Amino acid sequence: EIPPLGRYRSQNPLLLQYDTQEVDPEAREDFVTSLATLIVEYPGVPRWIFKMDDEDGGRGHAWLDVVSMKSLDAVLERLQEESGQGIPPPLARQREALGAVEAALRRMLDRRVGIAVPLLYADWATFSSHLLERGG
Repeated sequence: EIPPLGRYRSQNPLLLQYDTQEVDPEAREDFVTSLATLIVEYPGVPRWIFKMDDEDGGRGHAWLDVVSMKSLDAVLERLQEESGQGIPPPLARQREALGAVEAALRRMLDRRVGIAVPLLYADWATFSSHLLERGG
């Protein structure tokens, strides 16, 4: 089971620099770092779903299709190939991938996220502020 974003504590040695303190779920930077970490650790997951705890009927849902972020194709493909061999990719490669994914998310996240009910949450900034405030 994958824990909620913002509270994710990886067992991966790649994240020792991020894992020294509890992640503050209200900080957008930590959210992006947590999401980038999950994408690097699970490079085969094509879509990430965000759900608010206190919404129902699809009102508090959003998603990110990682496959739509073409700049990450080569990075994630290499990670998938290496992890498919049964051994984790070298830490240097994971750090490089984490940097690339995090940079891409910071550039494109607000344009690549789909929001299930855009009349309620007009954009990623509105959705993410409610998500981080209410939990998900």
